[in-house]
Amino acid sequence: MKDTLTLPQVFPVTCHTNYVGPGSTFIAIKGYKEDGRNYIHLALEKGATTIIVQRDTKLSADIHKQIREKGAQIQFVENTRATLAHLSAHVLNYPAKKLRIIGITGTKGKTTTTFLVEHILKEAGYKTARISSVNNAILGKSKRSSLTTPSADYLQIFFDQCVKNGVEWVVLEVAAHALALDRTAGISFDGVVFTNFESEHLEFFKDLNEYFNTKLRIFEQLKPGAPAFINDDNIWCKKIPSYYPFIKRFGIDKPELDITALVDHGWENRLSFTIPWQARKHKLICPTLFGNFNAYNIIGAVGISLNLNIPMETIAAALYSFPGIPGRQDYYKLPNGATCIIDYAHTPESFKAILSFLRACTDHLIVIFGAGGERDQRKRPLIGKEAALYADIIILTTDNPRSENPYQIIEDIFTGIPPEKESNVFQEVDRAKAIKKAYNLSSANSIITILGKGAEESQIIGNSILPFSDKVTILELS
Repeated sequence: MKDTLTLPQVFPVTCHTNYVGPGSTFIAIKGYKEDGRNYIHLALEKGATTIIVQRDTKLSADIHKQIREKGAQIQFVENTRATLAHLSAHVLNYPAKKLRIIGITGTKGKTTTTFLVEHILKEAGYKTARISSVNNAILGKSKRSSLTTPSADYLQIFFDQCVKNGVEWVVLEVAAHALALDRTAGISFDGVVFTNFESEHLEFFKDLNEYFNTKLRIFEQLKPGAPAFINDDNIWCKKIPSYYPFIKRFGIDKPELDITALVDHGWENRLSFTIPWQARKHKLICPTLFGNFNAYNIIGAVGISLNLNIPMETIAAALYSFPGIPGRQDYYKLPNGATCIIDYAHTPESFKAILSFLRACTDHLIVIFGAGGERDQRKRPLIGKEAALYADIIILTTDNPRSENPYQIIEDIFTGIPPEKESNVFQEVDRAKAIKKAYNLSSANSIITILGKGAEESQIIGNSILPFSDKVTILELS
């Protein structure tokens, strides 16, 4: 993906020294890996005139001396993260208040639903923008993203650029981390979709209840009377209306819900389904997506769009023209006749969703995957177990091992594979070689699915970020 969106290189308020320039306010946040206080000297050298730190912070004599010499000032606050959000909005005259913003949250399906809702709004004639884990876009110009929901200073700069470009609607993918770390503080949503909830990010949250309760914070930021939809077929989401009675519900084949659908499962023809609405049955087709799991994403997107008064005919046309999402169910036909699917699936539940569907489409399924380093280790054997349930051949490889030993990560995954399936498992730490091995083991009726990285264009190994793309590797086979 080539970046076509350009944002300002100097922020008036920031927590990143990359964006500091003359006159900037630098907020030194103590993070989980990096401590912003260690970069105060660099911020001052780059021209920061105000330094903000947590009230209990003790700074060295050298830093105090440098602040005096630069003629800068220092301020102490109770919460640097909340200050970053509110001050970033304040200096830009609160750009989010001049926009209509839809928030999409959930454990999986956020990105797909974000892209769907933005595409529907665009096809309805609105000027749109998008924040997602794949890329951020304003009026069709995009820039790759490194976080699902960026830091508050970046968000406010993005909103400011939206206002300057005449954007009317922004669709924002909202991660639990963003809610926990005040990245979205001060934003009021004009609509919310909660796609589902399942176990994830337990390297960050102490347990599932803390993770779930953090997700629920998004409803506290919903404007009065604004629509919000939850997936009623998800056991955790079913609890939400007891906390927020105004919530609307969606699901599959449940006429009693606010929006429902009958799904016609397809493979080469992809998803088609029928939605009853206003005494009519509407046939909808989305040629670029497949599987029940995506039916939920589509139904949620349709529900919120209908409640924004977009006509069903416009929604149907938008779904039919939906171009898909980079790294989500990317479809390739290989020279030997095999089919390749690249997808971001990286949890046990998402493995089950996509692999159970693909299993029904072929009698020869090859699965390539790894697991992220410095992430929840408990899910590693679980994704191994899920893959073994459906795959004919498994190739274990790397997926951003970071500071962990990639061979140990592979071994952790391998422990979840039943002994009777071990003979069908290969281990290849080089991801490119793993993909080429899968191709060599495939035939015309095979489906190769490469999971975990999606549209990512790098491997994080140690402290190095190395160029790598599943897509590029596959295209080199053609």
